[in-house]
Amino acid sequence: MSPNLPKPILKNPKPIPVKVHIPHKDQISHWIHQFIEKVVDVTGDGHCGFRAVADLRNLSVDDHLMIRYHLNNALIDEENVCYRRMIGEGRRYKKVLGTLTFCGIGHAPPDKWMTMSDMSLLIAQRYKHAVVLLSIEKGRSETFFPLCGEPSHTERLMCMAHVNDNHFMIIYLKNGCHIPHTCPLWRQHCRDDAKSWLGRYISRIADYNELCRAASYNVIGDDEDLYIMENLDQEEKVVAEKKVEDGVKIEKEDSFNLDDVGINLGVN
Repeated sequence: MSPNLPKPILKNPKPIPVKVHIPHKDQISHWIHQFIEKVVDVTGDGHCGFRAVADLRNLSVDDHLMIRYHLNNALIDEENVCYRRMIGEGRRYKKVLGTLTFCGIGHAPPDKWMTMSDMSLLIAQRYKHAVVLLSIEKGRSETFFPLCGEPSHTERLMCMAHVNDNHFMIIYLKNGCHIPHTCPLWRQHCRDDAKSWLGRYISRIADYNELCRAASYNVIGDDEDLYIMENLDQEEKVVAEKKVEDGVKIEKEDSFNLDDVGINLGVN
């Protein structure tokens, strides 16, 4: 009787791909699917954006009122100078404040739904996270950094997807994956000590641009300096464009109007 031979050990076995269930996958750019580790589709009751933030903060999705409370305090905090300067004291400020003040139970009415990009910048500032918003609609996928303060040594990134123009989902991205370009509002209003956030993520943003380009989406030039230039304000851009090499075209934007930037991304 022959002795039992040990089973051969495979060297460097190939990882077995795990298929991730992505609800509303047609609402998220297809080249991002490979970087998604997990998706949580929260209840669509008017609180879904705040539920998503609660989960990403390691709280229960039912702690959405606590998130409103945190953000409300951050909004009215007079020391939150950068954000207050960006949003002003008029209509935009009152709109965000009204969105955050919700009392009661049950579904939230449309005027209490989370809005972008005003809310994303407030979330980033309050929790000192990079906030990634994914959306299939052109120009809506963006990354939001805190307006002041340097990044910590550890990765602090939260990601949400906005689907069907009225609902948020929680997205868990794989480590080191590509992320979309920064919000122009951040580039215009961030304090000097916050600019290092872009330095930490610039290569991942450039890689995202490459994927956009491969999918025939209009993106800016091939190097990182051109990416940064895309987010300059008009006066800075006029100076910077004179330094661009011949043959590289950068689209000029219309004059910047803060009141035209807010995008109402509601929830079911």
